Amino acid sequence: MTEHDEFLTVEQAVARLINLDYIPEGFALLDMTASFLEDAQGAYESSQEEGMDADALELIACWANSCEARHALAESLMESLQKGIERSESDLKLTTDKSTGQTLVSLGSLNEWAAFRFGIQVPDIGDHSTTPVEVAWDKIKIKIYADYKIGFWVGEGEYKKSSFQNIGLMGKRKNDSNKLGGILIGLSKGKRFPKGKTPNGADKAAICKLRGALKKLAGLSKDPFTPFNEADGWKPRFTLIDDGRNADKRAKERSVHVQFDEQMDYELPDFDNEDDEAGKFINSRPNTAK
Repeated sequence: MTEHDEFLTVEQAVARLINLDYIPEGFALLDMTASFLEDAQGAYESSQEEGMDADALELIACWANSCEARHALAESLMESLQKGIERSESDLKLTTDKSTGQTLVSLGSLNEWAAFRFGIQVPDIGDHSTTPVEVAWDKIKIKIYADYKIGFWVGEGEYKKSSFQNIGLMGKRKNDSNKLGGILIGLSKGKRFPKGKTPNGADKAAICKLRGALKKLAGLSKDPFTPFNEADGWKPRFTLIDDGRNADKRAKERSVHVQFDEQMDYELPDFDNEDDEAGKFINSRPNTAK
């Protein structure tokens, strides 16, 4: 144990032990492990209904089984650690948070406790910024361009470029966004996420994964979303701008200057109805604009 040891709640401690990097504000550790399990089980059931081949279905079954095992492990570790705290086991260094009354365990002693009993080495997944000084998310501006390109500014720093593909928001075919990318595009258009007042397991898992993608983009460690509430869902703490509309507008304006030839058989593209996964996701969201 070090002189300046970090102290953790039981949930934070077990999250370290199972390498769960993010728990959205307002939710518990077991909420998140159950959400990943529900997401995997839903994918398995959908794949069965779609008649997916046996090999692919077996792979999804393994995913669901792993999520189930992780959820069970989290439950068992929480029970074991809680009982160890209640018995004041000698290898656990404890203190009390004066503001909440919660019992906290030191990271150093947790490492020793977990290594001795389970052979688990606590991974170093603490909050580490990749920027010299951590910038608050409300100082971040992210702009989504056409063709799934991203421009962003971190505080007063220089303008940077990235893409959906670079941060894991593109679909397998690489020609449209995946569900996470669809959520980000929807948020940039003022849509709420999730659609319902209460998030299901897939929603919680998705926001957790999207948070990781945004953390990768900006190099920040804090939560990029406000805590979930029934009225607004999850809202970005950062400025999120949809520039795809501007690209469509510019394209429409350019099309006006093209001489129309009645002898040619062609259609102008529908700039407002994209039949990709992101478009389907966005169009399924309720329009909350007033």
